[in-house]
Amino acid sequence: MQNLLKRLWQDEEGQDLVEYALLIVLISLVAAGTLKTLGTTISAVFTNAVTANVLAQDPRSATDEAALHQKEDQIHDYSNNICSRNL
Repeated sequence: MQNLLKRLWQDEEGQDLVEYALLIVLISLVAAGTLKTLGTTISAVFTNAVTANVLAQDPRSATDEAALHQKEDQIHDYSNNICSRNL
């Protein structure tokens, strides 16, 4: 038993494969976290752009509350359409 443990301890054949696997897992986790953050940021940018575009087309909607709610609904629908097309 001691010889087996000693041989396994000294054997370095499979270490490279394990190290590469751990490196791939680490890179995957970092990429997943980055993409989630990046996706949220991109969504906010598109929402702000659509809001600015809608308000630029009809400036009175910024002061008229009923028109503002209608524009918010249009923005929400438009954003959902963009997001569903990209998925």
